[in-house]
Amino acid sequence: MRATGILAVSGKFYRRLLKAYPHSHRLRFSDEMSQVFREVSKAIYEKDGLSGLMGLWLHTLADLLKTAFEERVKGITNMSKVKFILLGAWALMLAGITMIVAFSVDGLFQSTLGVTPYYETFLGILWAAVPLLFGTGLFALRSKYEESLGNLGKLSLLSGGVIAALSFIGVLATAFVRGESIAWYFFIFGILSMSIALMLFGMDAMRKKVFPRWDTLPFILGGLVPLVMIADSLFNSASQNSDIFDILLPVALMGLSIGLILVGILLKSNDMFAKTT
Repeated sequence: MRATGILAVSGKFYRRLLKAYPHSHRLRFSDEMSQVFREVSKAIYEKDGLSGLMGLWLHTLADLLKTAFEERVKGITNMSKVKFILLGAWALMLAGITMIVAFSVDGLFQSTLGVTPYYETFLGILWAAVPLLFGTGLFALRSKYEESLGNLGKLSLLSGGVIAALSFIGVLATAFVRGESIAWYFFIFGILSMSIALMLFGMDAMRKKVFPRWDTLPFILGGLVPLVMIADSLFNSASQNSDIFDILLPVALMGLSIGLILVGILLKSNDMFAKTT
């Protein structure tokens, strides 16, 4: 296929993807966005060829998914960027509180009241709420610090938010259809993925000096659950009867819960997280 044909197909596909944005946004910006994309695509293709064009598409898809999601949220709730960040801050705090409540319910009420349908329903709702809230917080972090972050930080937060949505759907579906144990695997998968995303964001934030203080907090928090997974793998290879996972995972999740509350508070506080000049 000639260069003109490749660029034409690329431009048409990009214009179709713009349908992810709300109708009002497309009316205002679609023509301008399409023109800019065509010009940038042509310049990159002439300089770096097909590999350069593919690199542009990777960056464009990541940015389009994030901005389209934000615009859809704004369209539904008439929400500004500042309000969305504030919502994300509260979501992170609620994610931490919800995990603490879920552990309390699981540890206290099950031993006294036993497992009942009401107990399973309530616990299923709590576990499903955590990835939804956590993921919203990750999107808010990306929205607030995207201009200061590198590609690693932005892509990790975007990926973590998308996986959070999948985890939420999986937990919600399997908790009531196929049983709590399968829902638990969906929950752990989501928490692990979001923790890794938070850790990678923390690495980029430290490297870019995004925060004026407490810049190691996201990295430390994000490393708790992956560290438990690694420790469990190492101990299981040495001893088949190791209970290290059952012992350390609740501790790691409780630490993550408290940490999410702190990150939410810091994200909510514009003065504390404002970059120093």
